[in-house]
Amino acid sequence: QEASKEELLESLRVTLREALEFNRREALI
Repeated sequence: QEASKEELLESLRVTLREALEFNRREALI
């Protein structure tokens, strides 16, 4: 259970980071 929770948090972190980078890229256009 604990390991899967950590994996979920990590995947959320990655998703947020990608979304932020995408937004930054869109703002430059």
